[in-house]
Amino acid sequence: AELARLDAALATVAAGLATLSAAAGPQGGIFDAQAALLDDPDLRDALEADARTGTSAVDATRSVFAAAAADFDALTDPYLRERGQDVRSLERQVLLALLGAPPQTAPDSEHILVTDELDAATAATLDPARTLGVVTTTGGATGHGVIVASSRGIPVITGRAEAADLADGTLVGLDPGAGTLWLDPDTATQQQIRALAETRATEASAAATRSHEPAVTATGRRILVEANVASLADAHAGAAYGADGSGLVRTEILFAHEPTAPDAATQAAALIAVGKALNSPITVRTWDPGGDKPLPFLATDGEANPMLGERGLRAMRRYPEVFAEQLRGIVMAAREVSVRVMFPMVTEPDEVVWARSVLADVLAENPDPPHVEAGIMVEVPAAALRADEFAPLVDFASIGTNDLAQYTTAVDRGNGRVAALARPSEAIWSLIYMTCQAFGDKPVAVCGDLASDPDLTATLVGLGVSELSVRPPAIGLVKDAVRRS
Repeated sequence: AELARLDAALATVAAGLATLSAAAGPQGGIFDAQAALLDDPDLRDALEADARTGTSAVDATRSVFAAAAADFDALTDPYLRERGQDVRSLERQVLLALLGAPPQTAPDSEHILVTDELDAATAATLDPARTLGVVTTTGGATGHGVIVASSRGIPVITGRAEAADLADGTLVGLDPGAGTLWLDPDTATQQQIRALAETRATEASAAATRSHEPAVTATGRRILVEANVASLADAHAGAAYGADGSGLVRTEILFAHEPTAPDAATQAAALIAVGKALNSPITVRTWDPGGDKPLPFLATDGEANPMLGERGLRAMRRYPEVFAEQLRGIVMAAREVSVRVMFPMVTEPDEVVWARSVLADVLAENPDPPHVEAGIMVEVPAAALRADEFAPLVDFASIGTNDLAQYTTAVDRGNGRVAALARPSEAIWSLIYMTCQAFGDKPVAVCGDLASDPDLTATLVGLGVSELSVRPPAIGLVKDAVRRS
């Protein structure tokens, strides 16, 4: 009887996810991914095994989903860690289905929603006219619920534990740009918040009117403003916001749901879809697995310090055929869309020589190979300090400022106690400048969080950066900042 209840609940949730996917437009892939997780054989087997041993359907759901979420929570990569939210979202939906309970609904009046974490299913049902914003007490900014809410125009601030005990009816203000949260602000502060909101709205409206135009500095220099992409939904969002292509396609996230290594044709199809959605050139980062960011189809050893371990090209040298198959997919995609390939976690020039030799072998497999430019990620200070040695080996560079700052300042950016120490500093600016100087006329991009901050645009452009790959919603404002540079 419990097994039958469980099967019925899973079917109900699957049908609900299909409905959400159909209504979500470009964000539908988020619910498709949740449906795939719900249909995962290992998850199903674990649920049924518990139910067959006499465990209630409710307890089996709690036990199995909690274990699956814990696996994600144990990861140190922020994006993959937040996939635990998807698991807990599914758990909540299955429990509601088992209990026959209606889904919770938000108030009819205007409000700011405070919740432990925002899952995609909840975010999809919020009314932007009534839910003026969301504050989560845990979690980060890359969860699928945050993505869905933001795509619907609902601002979200994450990880604010101080909001956990707020009583209903408390007046709060939030600034998602600066990440500021005001709890029960006084009258003078309320006036300042409203004035800031009016200024922001005016700036955003003005930037949006020109977001699809080229970004050219006051001295006539064209700067490409592109989108960071981890899914087809991101590509559609980038196109809607006016991206000049993608400066970073995160393939290990794009294919994170694959239980086995995807073949070249599968990868090519996904990359072609991304390129066509943007209708602009895309830059594909090759596999960047590691102890903190595992791929299901690659065996990775537990490492005491995975951020300093076998990542990027270091890992690919252990799996050369997996790497070559990915390059085959990129080359196949390059026949239909404009594609560049980018090698991550580069430390030594010989790593680039090896990667380019594999690319050359793959291109040689084709009688009429397409042109594919190759570049490197500058994330390790050693790569910036030796940029003059790397420049002759590649066509471009892209500076990953998140990792570059982390490694330069010896700060774990996932550790809230010290993350502020990885803020922009003279050390980071110097490494960026050194890279730009060494690469001369060759393109240098920035694809880390610094690129998405309009207040830093003029500095980056002044240092010699020629491309900025940003979060899609920031495209218009960054383009506007370029024009004022």
